[in-house]
Amino acid sequence: MISRLLVMAALVAAPLSGCEHGTDIEGTVIVPIEVQQRFSAEAPGQLLVVATLPSPQGELRDEDTVFCMPEDGNRRITARASNFGCAEAGLTRVSAYAVPRTAADIDCSGAGSVRSQHTYAPNEPLDPDGAVAVGSVEVPLTTSGIGGCQDGHIAFTITLAQ
Repeated sequence: MISRLLVMAALVAAPLSGCEHGTDIEGTVIVPIEVQQRFSAEAPGQLLVVATLPSPQGELRDEDTVFCMPEDGNRRITARASNFGCAEAGLTRVSAYAVPRTAADIDCSGAGSVRSQHTYAPNEPLDPDGAVAVGSVEVPLTTSGIGGCQDGHIAFTITLAQ
């Protein structure tokens, strides 16, 4: 009876273990006051952080941060994104763009937010020429775990420049 329970527990746990694998990015984007001053509630902006993962893993994006009013000093923004699937070690390019948006795209009431119907679609090409400030860094995608499917993590710091 006990061996039957152990076999059943193993069968239930096996599919669940594969669901925990994925890749995540977490880093800091430093936005100088000069960049923040380019935006206001009437002329808002959005921070787009794009990590281009080793092929064929695609991209990870954080598009939640908006610029409505400048802060008193440099702004330190934590950018995060994740996906499910097996990670492959390699170099990752992480780029950050401060792009102008319209008041129809960004809601500057309260804390400010991206209006959901105006977010960029996954893997939609970005026009870096339209950004008022950019930054980019190449960092390793580190993997961990046992077995054939690995978890991946990307850590970075980027300072935007005009």
